[in-house]
Amino acid sequence: MSTAPVSGQSTVDSSGVASSFVEIRNLKMHFPVTQGTVYQKTVAHVKAVDGVSFNIAKGETLGLVGESGCGKTTIGRCILQLESASEGEILFSGEDLTQLNQKQLGPIRQKNSGDLSGSIQFAEPENENRQHVGRTHACAQNHQRCG
Repeated sequence: MSTAPVSGQSTVDSSGVASSFVEIRNLKMHFPVTQGTVYQKTVAHVKAVDGVSFNIAKGETLGLVGESGCGKTTIGRCILQLESASEGEILFSGEDLTQLNQKQLGPIRQKNSGDLSGSIQFAEPENENRQHVGRTHACAQNHQRCG
């Protein structure tokens, strides 16, 4: 699949090194709606995530904010490969995680789990989360890692 990078950023810099820490291209997660108890038949799909694309550069923090049920957690679960995306690419340091099996993902998860979880924050736009989002923004402005 070939899609243009978000904001016109190149996925590879002039030296041939990936410029994005995490790059999501046209991510889709469609859950089947089934009918029947013994013989289940797919009758429709729920489009939980439909065509999401963004980049996170090394040292950046991304906060996903939205209404309850809008797909924030599903995006995170797809990025972490806890769910298999229906379509799209999830590039982590230039490597497409959607093309790897669980055995291949193990060392990547072990080596980078702190980096990835610290780079992505999820929040619903409710009063108690405004403080969290503000703190995340302040940490990003000061180039600090806040846990």
